Amino acid sequence: MNDFFLIMCYTHNMENVNLCVGGCRIQQLNEIVSKILDPKITVVVTTAPAPRVALGEYFNLPQQNLQSKIVGFFKMLGVDYVFDTAFGADLTTISEAYEFLDRLETNQGLPMFNSCCPAFVKYIQNFHKDLIPNVSQAKTPIAQIATYTKTVFAQKHNLNAKDIYIIALTPCIAKKLEIKSNFIESKVLSKFDTNQNVENLSQNKKISSKSLELLNKLSQHQQQCSDNCEKLKNIQANLSNDKIQLTDAVLTTAELVHLINLCELRLNDIPDCQCDELVGQSVKFGASGGVLQCIIDNCYYLKTNELPPTNLLNISSCTDTLCEIIVPLKISEQKTSIKVAKIMGLRNIEQFFVSQKYKEFDFVEVMSCVGGCIGGTGQPTNDAQTLQNRKSILLKDQTKNFALQNKIALEYYKNYSYLCYDN
Repeated sequence: MNDFFLIMCYTHNMENVNLCVGGCRIQQLNEIVSKILDPKITVVVTTAPAPRVALGEYFNLPQQNLQSKIVGFFKMLGVDYVFDTAFGADLTTISEAYEFLDRLETNQGLPMFNSCCPAFVKYIQNFHKDLIPNVSQAKTPIAQIATYTKTVFAQKHNLNAKDIYIIALTPCIAKKLEIKSNFIESKVLSKFDTNQNVENLSQNKKISSKSLELLNKLSQHQQQCSDNCEKLKNIQANLSNDKIQLTDAVLTTAELVHLINLCELRLNDIPDCQCDELVGQSVKFGASGGVLQCIIDNCYYLKTNELPPTNLLNISSCTDTLCEIIVPLKISEQKTSIKVAKIMGLRNIEQFFVSQKYKEFDFVEVMSCVGGCIGGTGQPTNDAQTLQNRKSILLKDQTKNFALQNKIALEYYKNYSYLCYDN
């Protein structure tokens, strides 16, 4: 039994997430096509770090970063904007760094756990309710970038949030459940509303003949969902006019490949394109240990106003499912170091919590899939060597990049920090 089905057993959602991957490959395909064609709708795709290092495996091009092909494909379809979800990860990093330091200084809510793995969060909610307050209140990367897009970005580009349709490309099937409970209140959005009359939209969206051809192919190939897929499709919060969903659809890496194949495209047919204005530093989120490193590095930066030494958090060589690290970080005269850990794989997580070993730490990064997001259940088949290859590609040419040095993300946090946390 793979980790995904273990996750669903643990979270009591087997009846909801028994996806018929062979029958209904993409639940919202017709909706996505219609949104792209709708001149009143601005379609945005956000691309997570993990899919870009796994996509090539489907096309006999392993060990390559194909982010430019992912962006190029969505541009071919007629998507208006493609953003890097690492920008959202920067916002999560900044939010969790400030939150963690606050918890350390008040000695409350420790250990703190990351909030970005929806399967882990659901596991805590169902089986360790007493530890819910220990989970970070920071929004996940896809929720962060969606919030930014439907507020500040919308206002900047004279758009209304209700006319923006966001598709998140992720390595994770559990994200399909996460987005159903991630929403923003209309009264918050009203502060950013441009009062634009959509009937007189100045954007004048133009769909190229090539895009129309590809969208027509997708429409012709749309398959009917099974009963189980319908259940998942209909799971969402009871949203009224007072709330709107942040992310509207999720595509996994496997579903992206299915789309490319339905369009009868080869990778050579897809142009290389760069993301639009939102890009980020925190691509390390895509691999186990990356969240921990981003958070602790930025905490060090906040406390010392200096870049951390390269050996501050040596997790690159740590392959064990549980990795424990002592970090020299002066919080007070009495507390001059912190103890942190990363753990992955739900089998290991269960033992970790039942044994109460988590109480030994100040911060614990928890990822339900072995390898972290690069080993997500929407990725190709995973084995130890493949996961290591993906991690190497993801971190290639990555130096010490800091979310706090992302000026757009930092300014947004300073002005709208309340939007960066769940209520």
